[in-house]
Amino acid sequence: MEKENKQIKKEQIIIDGSFVPFGRLGAFAAKKALKGNNVVIINTDKIIIIGRPKLIIEEYAQKRRLGKGNPRKPIFCRDVIPMFKRSIRGMIGFKKTTGQEALKRIMCYIGIPKEFEGKETVKLEQKFPLNYVTLDEISKSFKN
Repeated sequence: MEKENKQIKKEQIIIDGSFVPFGRLGAFAAKKALKGNNVVIINTDKIIIIGRPKLIIEEYAQKRRLGKGNPRKPIFCRDVIPMFKRSIRGMIGFKKTTGQEALKRIMCYIGIPKEFEGKETVKLEQKFPLNYVTLDEISKSFKN
């Protein structure tokens, strides 16, 4: 049986993140990475967080303000890719070696790189919500 498990070919999964909810995409990517697959997420800047945009942006801004002047400030990312990878890190269990290896197998990109153009992508099923904010809008609110 052990020989059969070693012969299973691990594949590369390309996921299109445009207008997919943050948590659903993160959980899907974490599960695939823990199984040993290489996961590539494109259009990371278009991932959405469902809710009222003003409240979501204010919540993230409040988290940023908590760290000012505090020597034990919380780690909070401003850019899109580290923000998303940090949430996946919590879903994987990064303190174990299997979690650390799985996190290395996840790659995120803003937009679609040339090497992945024309390749088959996985599009997660979603219902389009009325109120949402993209990760790109959240990160731009910090740069002002």
